[in-house]
Amino acid sequence: MPSSTTKTIDNLGMDTYVRYALDQEFLDKELVKDSRYVPSQTEVDVSSPFYSSEFEHMFETTRRNRGWAEFYNPPGYGTTKRAIFTFQILPELGSEEMFQLQSTKIREKVERDRKKNKDKQDQRKKNGQPVDFEDDLELQQEEKESQTLISLMENICVLDKILLEINSRRNQFQKG
Repeated sequence: MPSSTTKTIDNLGMDTYVRYALDQEFLDKELVKDSRYVPSQTEVDVSSPFYSSEFEHMFETTRRNRGWAEFYNPPGYGTTKRAIFTFQILPELGSEEMFQLQSTKIREKVERDRKKNKDKQDQRKKNGQPVDFEDDLELQQEEKESQTLISLMENICVLDKILLEINSRRNQFQKG
């Protein structure tokens, strides 16, 4: 049972509400919005290489806490804004829609080149010139490369979906 001295939000008094309203006028709203990004930036990596003697190498005296690399991290590595668990394998390449758009452009370019090559070969045949097999070989090579690129984009999309599932399961586990 609450006692009579317990304060709840409904019995704080009018001066509290007035102060809150005045504080809202002076506070920068961007600070409140951006404050949710602070926890991801507060962790700073403080590991750095140290001089190790031949004795330490021979007897592995520091084996328990041994770093995997004996060089400094790149500048700004500890303060990067990129989260460890992202929703994409390669966020720099864009979304699935971007992949679909790019693959459509690649397919259209291959079709244009194929049509242009066919027209060129037909023109050569009409003029009685020999068929240029180098153009055919170049076109086949380009088609193979474009198919490889499209396959890569499709695989990245599949991996992004798998990563999304992994992250959702991880979040589900962390939330309990």
